[in-house]
Amino acid sequence: MAKAIRGTKAVRATVTLESSVEFLNTGGTNVTIVVDGVRSVWWTPSRVTAHAAVYIAAIRAMPVADARGVTHLTFSTRANLVRRQVTGEWKKRATQLSGLHGIYMQFRGDFDDVDWIQSPRP
Repeated sequence: MAKAIRGTKAVRATVTLESSVEFLNTGGTNVTIVVDGVRSVWWTPSRVTAHAAVYIAAIRAMPVADARGVTHLTFSTRANLVRRQVTGEWKKRATQLSGLHGIYMQFRGDFDDVDWIQSPRP
């Protein structure tokens, strides 16, 4: 159920999923996330693609935003493939991304609105 219907005031937050997904010597994938100006680092298993890492970062950020009362969430990323998949513009062909998309859609229901925008190139 949308939070606005339950009488909660609109709270907006922007999550930047930095597209510089780095494959590190440690075998892990480092994804930097910035939530309203506060920088965090999420680690994901070494066997995921850069696009899967962006999905995982978004999925991990959503419960945190929900717990803070966010109703309107904006993700900003340079990962064009992920952005276009979650908005329905492109199909999900990779099995790993389809599974992650399903998890994303479950968390998406906790928000009145989730937008994905293209981050500017450096």
